[in-house]
Amino acid sequence: MKFASLIAVASAVRLSQRQVPPSAADIIKECDTSKNGLLSKKEVKSCIKKHVPKGERAGVDKEVDDMWSKVDTDGSGEVSKEEIEAAMAKHGSLA
Repeated sequence: MKFASLIAVASAVRLSQRQVPPSAADIIKECDTSKNGLLSKKEVKSCIKKHVPKGERAGVDKEVDDMWSKVDTDGSGEVSKEEIEAAMAKHGSLA
């Protein structure tokens, strides 16, 4: 499962009534527990695990770890809306 797909799954529960895929802003709103407008690796992992079926949670940490550098392109340790948008554009939509 690609990182972008994992984020989509994490957002799917609250956004399931929508007909369009969640935006980067939607993902941040759902997963940003620190409310700083950025997502840490810990927030991403926690958010995904909160929304995926129990049987799929085991691989989340490795998948996020493997893909993190492709999304956190500035190496800050947190991903911005712009970095998520760039990853979505490069690796496909979150649908």
